[in-house]
Amino acid sequence: RNKEGINLIVNEINKAIVLGLISCQRVAEILDEKGYTVENKNARDIVFKRGGIVFNKVTFGYLPGKPVIKDLSFSIEPDKHICLVAPSGLGKTTLLNLIVMLYVPWQGEVLIDGVRIQDVRLRSLKGQIGMALQEPFLFNDTVRNNILYGKEGAEEQEIIEAARFSLAHDFIKDLPDTYGAVIGENACKLSEGQKQKIAIARALIKKPKILILDEAMSSMDSVSEKKILKNIKDNLGEVTLITVSHRLSTVMAAELVYFLKSQGQIAVGSYEELLHKDKEFSDYTIIYNTLQKD
Repeated sequence: RNKEGINLIVNEINKAIVLGLISCQRVAEILDEKGYTVENKNARDIVFKRGGIVFNKVTFGYLPGKPVIKDLSFSIEPDKHICLVAPSGLGKTTLLNLIVMLYVPWQGEVLIDGVRIQDVRLRSLKGQIGMALQEPFLFNDTVRNNILYGKEGAEEQEIIEAARFSLAHDFIKDLPDTYGAVIGENACKLSEGQKQKIAIARALIKKPKILILDEAMSSMDSVSEKKILKNIKDNLGEVTLITVSHRLSTVMAAELVYFLKSQGQIAVGSYEELLHKDKEFSDYTIIYNTLQKD
């Protein structure tokens, strides 16, 4: 029995060693991986005046020979609130990734205020685009430092102002140390909706020219979402606002809906216009609404 026990222990040790070596190899591969985007040596700092976006015959995919979007062209006027809608897997996230230049198109170009984004320094580009996601990453740090991550060196008043606009101030003021409260690993001391409000405050503090909210209010009630959108419109000045949401009220609240129908086709119009003139959108909305009721 002792011999069997020793053999079992040795086998477990060997298994742990093999798994450890595999993990180390995978870590090494990740560290050696080249970045998806390399800054153009001629790139320069650009201050966007308006925040208009143009996709000009863009083709891109993640695997060679398998484009997610193909020869796609459309424009987003500055200072507009648009909602990006598409069936799952058709390329909504891909479009957002291209705007923030996580990837570079295979063909065609993405322009902001008429400037090709590859010609803008990454730091300059990302300093003028705010983005909040459905599942934000927050640090095991204070509320203050998590919001400050959006704009290093911001004044205390800027932090509070951004938190007020995102409705985060409503619960932060009741925390034991308010803005000095440590939120725990993966923000375990906060609810999902509170996490999203802090992430939105982080995006707002830089007062971006382009603001992307990708399911960023999915864990909030519709009243809170409406208030945040109103705060953004009333207080951020001219900002191009792109929302992605599975909440029908959010789609209806946008000035324009961008319905991605296929790799290279996007329908644009108000919610009511698309509902009446585009059967695909109408059918999609019926399914959309049914799922929400369920």
